[in-house]
Amino acid sequence: MAVAITLPVLLNGSYATASEITLFKETQKSSVIQPDAQLFTLHPAYSSDLATLTTEDKKRLGDIAATFKNKTIIQITVSGHTDSSIIRARSQGLYADNYVLSRSRARNVADYLKLLLKLDESQIQVSGRGPDVPVADNKTRKGRAANRRVELVIRATDSPVKVQSPVKVEPVAVTDGFTLHSTVKKALASNPDILIQVNERLSRDEEVEQARAGYLPTLDLNAGIGSERSRNSTTRASGDKYRTLTRQEGSISARQMLFDGFATKSEVERQQARVSSTAFTVQGVAENTALDAAEAYLNLLRNDTLLKLAQENLDAHKRSFDQIKIRSDAGVGRRADLEQISGRLALANSNLIAAQSNYDDGLTVYIKVIGEAPTGTPIKPLKQKDGIPASKDEAIKMAIEKHPTLKSAVSDVEAAMAQHRASRNTFYPRFDLELSQSWNNNLDGQVGTNNDSQAMVRMRYNLLNGGGDAARKRQTAHLIDEAKEVRNRTYRQVVETMRLSWNAYDATEQQLVYLDQHVKATVRTRDAYQKQFNIGQRTLLDLLNAENELFQAKQSYISAEFDNLFARYRILNAKGALLETLKITPPKEAIIKESN
Repeated sequence: MAVAITLPVLLNGSYATASEITLFKETQKSSVIQPDAQLFTLHPAYSSDLATLTTEDKKRLGDIAATFKNKTIIQITVSGHTDSSIIRARSQGLYADNYVLSRSRARNVADYLKLLLKLDESQIQVSGRGPDVPVADNKTRKGRAANRRVELVIRATDSPVKVQSPVKVEPVAVTDGFTLHSTVKKALASNPDILIQVNERLSRDEEVEQARAGYLPTLDLNAGIGSERSRNSTTRASGDKYRTLTRQEGSISARQMLFDGFATKSEVERQQARVSSTAFTVQGVAENTALDAAEAYLNLLRNDTLLKLAQENLDAHKRSFDQIKIRSDAGVGRRADLEQISGRLALANSNLIAAQSNYDDGLTVYIKVIGEAPTGTPIKPLKQKDGIPASKDEAIKMAIEKHPTLKSAVSDVEAAMAQHRASRNTFYPRFDLELSQSWNNNLDGQVGTNNDSQAMVRMRYNLLNGGGDAARKRQTAHLIDEAKEVRNRTYRQVVETMRLSWNAYDATEQQLVYLDQHVKATVRTRDAYQKQFNIGQRTLLDLLNAENELFQAKQSYISAEFDNLFARYRILNAKGALLETLKITPPKEAIIKESN
């Protein structure tokens, strides 16, 4: 059963009245509190348009957190509420309206609870209700104080949440959610570049069948009827100068190739090599599409992380602004400090806008590569360890052995060599077995039937073709050399790609160690500066510079972390094993049939 606990924090020496508490309870009747949830209502010591938590507020939140020390938090919902007072003009640059102010208040409470309870951001929901849900009359000072509140709904359980462990832990999540695995599968299913190559492969399969048809017999049927006017020895012998008859023709013939100078054999071999080349091309395009999808996914996740960091940076500057403003209003702070924090706050807002723009750009690229917008929250993949070679030399060796683009270039050389062999068929005679039967009437002016049956072995041998056959042979020899140079170029490109991928991986691996040290040291420095600033031993400029350095340090670490993740996928792609490592089946057209 839900438990509602109201903590009446003192505000200007007064508590919320009994009638105000009753009004609050009435407003909660429409809210559904789950059985495993507890409701807490706090009245932090806010002035009308500030959101900073005081020491007393933090103590109260510490007391709440202590009650959940031995429990498992399922979800915390934090909603901020304000009175109906209009935001003062000097604060409107910070909080546009009461909804923004109430959300900022809720965010500060959520961040502090998150720190105390060591929660993940996914366990917390934050909203700003503004003045929409009052619990008291805003016409009185006590009523407005009661309305300035933050409500917490905490769902927890006494027993740990059971998490079902998979039988085998894969390096990359393979659920049906918004994961890298599902993203790559979607890209492979609809990407036009893959579908283009798939259809090219299917057309090459048909070309193989066309070439194999040269081994099989041909059968032709002919028929005709029409008027024929004849003048020949037959008509003259009968005393007619001309004779016009209705000519009727019909025939059937069959031809079987016996020997064609190995032309059919060579053409079949050429087409089979072209099928292999296209199959490797399908595999290569699928690998590259998977890499593009991984890059789009990781960039979306990177930009989302940087966007949250920019929001946290803005919230931190807002809290500093609140503190400085309170001091300035009380006459104990310097005007220059307020101007300084105002400028840094404007910069933090600008950084947030830039981060949002980068996220939107990343989303656009994601939609282009995947074909649809993402749904849900992306899940960060684990660092890919399977398939990463032990050294650069080993990585290059594996790339040379397995890269599909290089295999495709080798198959193109084989196709060119088969074409060269086929060009020599004109230097051989051709032999065919031919069977035919004809049924004719009224041929050449002679009335009556004229039927023939034939069974022949025919030889055809070209003796002179103006040098065209020799030129064709030389042409195909040059095409072999061309294909070999394309293969050599591809070899260099594969080696270059692996070297660059490995360099990026190795550099970011080393950078992450130092960037992590930088972040931790900067956090300690910022915290120390904050304490020293509170007792007057540090200037505001020192504190702001420390905050900015921490923001930049976290940005650098996040970027390097995602660069390292992508570098790992680049290595797998460079050796043609990205899909295999992700446990994703390539298109069936990437598979070479045994018969080929």
